[in-house]
Amino acid sequence: MLSDDSVDEKTPLNAEQREIEMTTKSFDWIAHHARTRPNKLASVDLGANRRFTYTEMNDRCSRLATRLRDVNGVGFGDRIALLARNNTNFFDAQFACWKICAIFCPLNWRLAVAELEFIHGDSTPVLLIVDAGFAEAGVKLHADGLVPNRHQLRRRR
Repeated sequence: MLSDDSVDEKTPLNAEQREIEMTTKSFDWIAHHARTRPNKLASVDLGANRRFTYTEMNDRCSRLATRLRDVNGVGFGDRIALLARNNTNFFDAQFACWKICAIFCPLNWRLAVAELEFIHGDSTPVLLIVDAGFAEAGVKLHADGLVPNRHQLRRRR
């Protein structure tokens, strides 16, 4: 599940987590802006009334990237599907994927489960991240064998 727990802001970042090195020549513009304009506003989530500076956004993305890489074993070229509403968590996942050179595969939350099954099956992601509001659809996709067993869907408490 994608939640604020996924990017635990209470645990301090070490140097490696703060600046995850990309393994390709892609430009990490979130980290760039965190270095060049750390206190400028990067994103606003009107629905949750949250605001993040570039430093905060980079920290959130780096935490999630570290978790995806170290806990879930996601690496270069792996596809990660996301089923979530359009909010700042969506961008956290997108930029975390970029940091570890994974391929970000957003799923349209307005689609029916049958349509999601087709898209998800065609893209063959190694991991499905599901926002709390879509847990039922995520469980269905997992039950249909569309999520590899090495990445089990877990509910965050």
